[in-house]
Amino acid sequence: METHEYRGYEITIDVERLASGRFLTELHIVPKARMDGIPIPQMPWLGCRRLHSTSRELAIVRTLVMSKCTIDEIVDRR
Repeated sequence: METHEYRGYEITIDVERLASGRFLTELHIVPKARMDGIPIPQMPWLGCRRLHSTSRELAIVRTLVMSKCTIDEIVDRR
């Protein structure tokens, strides 16, 4: 399990290798702190599961980039 922090959100990525050799990533995005006096959005978490046919490291990088784009959209909408 990998944990990252980005723009006041905690990103948790869990990677599982399947019998087929593919990797399944499970992503959770949780608000961590208030930023610039803006209250934390009322959401328990956001997340998704994706199947990757690449290496474990590349699956993590792709998931992290996708999660940062999602967080950027959330923050920019405020």
